[in-house]
Amino acid sequence: MIFETDTIQEKILLFSTIWAGFIFLLFSVASTKLPTYILPMMPPLALICGSLWFEYILGNKYSKPIKWTSIWLFGAILISGIVALILPLIKIEALLIYLSNMNFYVPSAVILIVLSIFAIIFALKNKRILLFSCYIILSFSAITISTTSVFDFMVSFGQDELMEFANIAK
Repeated sequence: MIFETDTIQEKILLFSTIWAGFIFLLFSVASTKLPTYILPMMPPLALICGSLWFEYILGNKYSKPIKWTSIWLFGAILISGIVALILPLIKIEALLIYLSNMNFYVPSAVILIVLSIFAIIFALKNKRILLFSCYIILSFSAITISTTSVFDFMVSFGQDELMEFANIAK
């Protein structure tokens, strides 16, 4: 049998990969693409990421890939944060109007810059739990920053579509 020698963790990872892949393929071919379609993919991706981080922190596996992807990811975030702080100094009217509606713009850019510096240091010094903590803080920061700007889009997008279907149904 195929799964006789596999551990329960390997079976769960295989199931999670198939689950996430199926959802991804199914909704990639769908003609309408709503932002909420990816939600069923989150639990298996969380299991896969959790397993990788568990093996990295306690099992001493995946050290080199996680170290270098962390340096590249947080390096890109660091550069983005610096550019984000410089952009308001460029007097582009449309950009200034957009940024004036975002009262959290500068604090979030500073948080991302500081977080990126610490994450790169932790990756270079092989401080695994502290690096993992930086990823957790990055996740919460991304959720907090994006929720305020993306949520209105998602709600209005869904409402507009419902109104359009209601008008067609009349």
